[in-house]
Amino acid sequence: MTDLDARYGRRSAGARRAIVWSVAGAIVVAAIAWFVWARPVETAPQAVWRDTGYTILDPASRISAEWELTVEPGLDARCAVYAMNQAFAIVGWRIVDVPASERRIRQLSEPILTSEAPVTGLVYRCWVA
Repeated sequence: MTDLDARYGRRSAGARRAIVWSVAGAIVVAAIAWFVWARPVETAPQAVWRDTGYTILDPASRISAEWELTVEPGLDARCAVYAMNQAFAIVGWRIVDVPASERRIRQLSEPILTSEAPVTGLVYRCWVA
């Protein structure tokens, strides 16, 4: 049987085991290196928002965007809110500073002056300041 193993390039069971352990070890080392580099467990604080509605204050030039903001207590945040007209064009824009609070989830609203008649007010994005 030894002559056939040599003839057809087969390795002994011990050699195959060594190769399997070497490959498994290389995969483990690569995974550990990636975790150290990417740090998937450590994430920066984030602000999460959800549009809840709008109120048209003046049919020609003002709207109030309303949203729910979730951010860690004690952190300042900023939100960009905007108004759109019937053709989905942005007709008003505002950056809102949201001071730190003890509450994690807050209901907010902000009036936006517009250049045309607005039909909706939305949040573009919120972030931790």
